[in-house]
Amino acid sequence: MERILDTFPEILKYGATGLSALLFFFAFLLLRQQSKREKPEISILQTIKIYMYVSVGLAIISLTSNAVDVYVKHNQAQLPSEDKKVYKVVGTVKKTDLKSPRDIAIITRFPILSPSPTGEIIGLRVWKGPDGEFPILSFSHPEYQLQPKDLNKRDEVKIENGEIHIIEPIKLLPIPAGGD
Repeated sequence: MERILDTFPEILKYGATGLSALLFFFAFLLLRQQSKREKPEISILQTIKIYMYVSVGLAIISLTSNAVDVYVKHNQAQLPSEDKKVYKVVGTVKKTDLKSPRDIAIITRFPILSPSPTGEIIGLRVWKGPDGEFPILSFSHPEYQLQPKDLNKRDEVKIENGEIHIIEPIKLLPIPAGGD
C-alpha cells in the first residue's frame, strides 16, 4: 500500500485528470471496504456513489478541457503568424453541365470550403508558405475532373489590395461514363 501512496505525486503531475483518477481509486477502496462488511451502511454507499459521480465529472471536464486545448492549438498552427500578409481569394467555380457547384470541396488547408450555390469562392484566406509561394487550390468531387489552381501563376490570377482574383472561372468537366 505504501508503494501505491508513493505514486500519488507522480499521478498528480497530470493535473485534474490525475486527480480524478485518484478520486476514482479512493472510491474503489471505499467500496471494497464496505463490501467486506456483513451489512454495508446505505448512507455510506450513497456518499461513495456521490464521490464517484464527482470524480467522473471531474474526469469529463478535464478531458474536455484537454480536447479543446488540443483543438485550439491545432487551429492556431493553421493560422499565419502576424508577420505574414493574408490574402482573400476571389473567383468562381463552374461545372460545365451547369449543376450547382456547392458540393465541390476546395482544399488548401484546414478547414475545407465549398463554393456558394452560384460558384463564388467565399471566405477563403491564404498566405505565402515558408517557400514564399501561395498554396495550390485543389478541388474534390467524385463525378468531375478537377484541375488544381496554382495561385502563383501571374497569368491566371491578379493580386491587388490584399485579394487574389482568379481571372477565368475554374471549369470542372464531368467524368465520362465508364471512367477516364
